[in-house]
Amino acid sequence: MKKSFFVMFSCAFALNSCFSQTSKDVVSKDSGFAEQHADSGRYDNGVKVGHWVEYSYDTVQTMPVLIVEVDKKRKGELPQNLLLRKETGEYALGLREGRWTFYTKASNQEPAVWNKTGETDYQSGKKHGLDISFDIAGDTATVASYVNGEEHGIGKLFHPNLSNKVWKVYKAADGESQLLKEFYPSGQLKSEIIKIGDTKDQKLYQIKLYYENGQLATVGQMDDNEKWNGKWSSYHENGKLKSEANYHNGIENGLTRFYHENGQLWSERVYVDGKLWEVKSNFDRLGKKKDKGSLSKGTGDVKLYDTNGDLQEVVKYINGVEQK
Repeated sequence: MKKSFFVMFSCAFALNSCFSQTSKDVVSKDSGFAEQHADSGRYDNGVKVGHWVEYSYDTVQTMPVLIVEVDKKRKGELPQNLLLRKETGEYALGLREGRWTFYTKASNQEPAVWNKTGETDYQSGKKHGLDISFDIAGDTATVASYVNGEEHGIGKLFHPNLSNKVWKVYKAADGESQLLKEFYPSGQLKSEIIKIGDTKDQKLYQIKLYYENGQLATVGQMDDNEKWNGKWSSYHENGKLKSEANYHNGIENGLTRFYHENGQLWSERVYVDGKLWEVKSNFDRLGKKKDKGSLSKGTGDVKLYDTNGDLQEVVKYINGVEQK
């Protein structure tokens, strides 16, 4: 599967995953870090058990200057500096168990305010359950599902700078993530991908795109190699048909029709292997027939009109290819 269509999500979208999986750095006593932030917990025969608080810091990842409004009452400023990490949760026989919580703060931040960055469920030391990250304002940024250490199931990304507004919904399995739905900041559905079947060599999906008013904008089929197949239709924002075309293995073939916003046929064109081969008709929005030009078998002139029927351009084609 192509990663551009079946979206892969990295730890850039799951901050708590990055924090929890980064190895703890060795810190010199000159930094004062070790004295101020020592791990605390209990050992049983040399094995971690019970509640632990663990600290580390990141010499690579830095936190930029961010001024964010929190609850519209106060502003918190985090200077660009080293990120200190705090992780709290339970151990059983040396393995993480249950819900762990993750925090960060800038190393020289005063006063010392820990910002919660995530929560992760563990079972026998592996992620198992929900993996949640939070943005700097404390709103949910991502939600992922894990089974025995592997991401599996439905995940969500949330719009940046919008309080808990879902942006994308995806399904993770076998190391890949497939986008299922995307939403406008208003909460209105923007796009959805629906699996409709399998062939011997590929999976088939229906793609739907929407205007923000909820009206369907585009619908068609695509395989897992991002090739368009079958009939694709688009619509004006008022719901009237805008165009309909046919594709095979990602290439436009056959009759394509375009329509004015009032539903009147605008133009009919024939494509052969993705090349414009013939213009069968042109109409203005009132249905008056317009000159279609001289194009024949891919060679000749094509006349382009606006919705009022006024000629805008004459374009020359040779063997179905527009001449610049």
